[in-house]
Amino acid sequence: DDVKTETGTDQGEGTWYYRVNVTDHNSEIGKYNTKVYVYDNVENKLELDVKTADVPGVTITFDKNDGTGNKTTIAKGYNLELGTLPTVERTGYTFNGWYTAKENGTQITETTKVPASDVTYYARWTANEYTVSYKSNGGSSTPNSKTVTYDGLYGALPEVEKTGYTFAGWYLNGEKIESTTTVSTDEDHELVAQ
Repeated sequence: DDVKTETGTDQGEGTWYYRVNVTDHNSEIGKYNTKVYVYDNVENKLELDVKTADVPGVTITFDKNDGTGNKTTIAKGYNLELGTLPTVERTGYTFNGWYTAKENGTQITETTKVPASDVTYYARWTANEYTVSYKSNGGSSTPNSKTVTYDGLYGALPEVEKTGYTFAGWYLNGEKIESTTTVSTDEDHELVAQ
């Protein structure tokens, strides 16, 4: 702790007053005591008074916004730097940082100072794009591939022509994929014609 000792005036017969002050704890969580002691000339000590100050912490909540990761609530002292921020992940998305609001807001960093009152910060994400290629199984289709966005729709898909066959659709791991199907595969992938 930060402490300083102040020597009082000689009260006669070698008696001195000492006041020990705990200082500059505006940013540190906990209880702090200021004590007044009396010492005689042979170092006998008597505690005269104790003043206790309670410095509360600021609760900081990290809203992962559909992501997963480590601890989401911490307590820190006012005006300290936030320090190391939680690491989060979300399937199909890239993490863009912590912000003061779910939309818009200001990005925070490890050096952002803790505010005076409890606060929530929000994870910001960007959906990843993936390349979808087409396997026509002996037929013909144009184009050969397209770019899709995770959690978005596949959108328009090409028709396939194959002599003597009727095109039944595009499939991924046995599941039929249509223009209204939501993209839920978090990597480049291939649709197969049936």
